[in-house]
Amino acid sequence: MGIRLFDPLYKIMEEHGVTALELNKDHGSHNRWRDFDEKTFILCLVRNPQQRSISEFSHWANYGDDGQRTHRNGRDRDCPHYTKEKFMYWLENKHIENYQSGVIGDNLGRINKLMRVEGLRGNENDFRKRLLKELGISHEFSFYPPDYEGAFMPPEKKLNDLFNENPEFLSLLAEKNKKDAELYSQASMAF
Repeated sequence: MGIRLFDPLYKIMEEHGVTALELNKDHGSHNRWRDFDEKTFILCLVRNPQQRSISEFSHWANYGDDGQRTHRNGRDRDCPHYTKEKFMYWLENKHIENYQSGVIGDNLGRINKLMRVEGLRGNENDFRKRLLKELGISHEFSFYPPDYEGAFMPPEKKLNDLFNENPEFLSLLAEKNKKDAELYSQASMAF
């Protein structure tokens, strides 16, 4: 979501003399607290821990450990690896427990705005205006980024079926992400 949602913000912020650290363009380095001084306005978007974990599993099932597609079935939704066995292997061997709270670490007090990602879809421009208002900037956005819909494709039927047929998976994810659930409960709703 980051780049598509924030690109219009960066441009407007720069026009008003506010420098944006575009950390979301460097996905390999989410934890860069040293880059922030006391004057830095820090917005942190957190996801529902179970949904974030399901997304992590889906990415791993489709692209493996090395980022190379694991199958030749076309789109991610056609992934043959959405199986109970693959999920259990991933959960025990690849899943990063409490990822979001781990990235934030003991820096929660440095965050100016902690918000949930859920609720942003369809409210992108309102979100942008709300964030700019926090920075003392007024601007009207008249467009959505053209590729936004593709970035937020809902989980496909095959992945949903896996979790519907195995409701215990959500319980396992909840158990493994208790700190993230606590962090998520502290975040305000976007809308």
